[in-house]
Amino acid sequence: EQGRVADHALIVLAGFANRHKCRMSGRRQILAYLVPGDLCDRGALQGYPLDHAIEALTPCRIAKVPRVPYMDLLGRHPRIALALQRARLAEEAMARAWLVNLGMRSGPERMAHLLCELLERLGAIGQTADGQYDLPLTQADLADALG
Repeated sequence: EQGRVADHALIVLAGFANRHKCRMSGRRQILAYLVPGDLCDRGALQGYPLDHAIEALTPCRIAKVPRVPYMDLLGRHPRIALALQRARLAEEAMARAWLVNLGMRSGPERMAHLLCELLERLGAIGQTADGQYDLPLTQADLADALG
């Protein structure tokens, strides 16, 4: 939940989730889609309150990793820490791409960009075949991501 401090990390193992913010009106803005392999929020492990919410969009299988073992793992295995830092940099680059998408592209261009992004991300984890993948998102989910 937005505003809470988590004592664990969540890793999506199966399914689709999102990271979003809600307006006072109740409308949500989806900030990112989370697919298998994604860590939902690293900042929560540092004791920071979430400035957004995480929501499952489909049935999901989630791994819950407690803060202390997670931090211990990073301290004992610098290569894992480095890999997670690289993943964070990739997430930040995607967030910037989403900002450009919302601010500078037409509706059809936004949709095309999202579909291509998901093709690449799902392809990297073996969830595509012949350039195709399942897209279990509703029209409302797409609208809340694409504006």
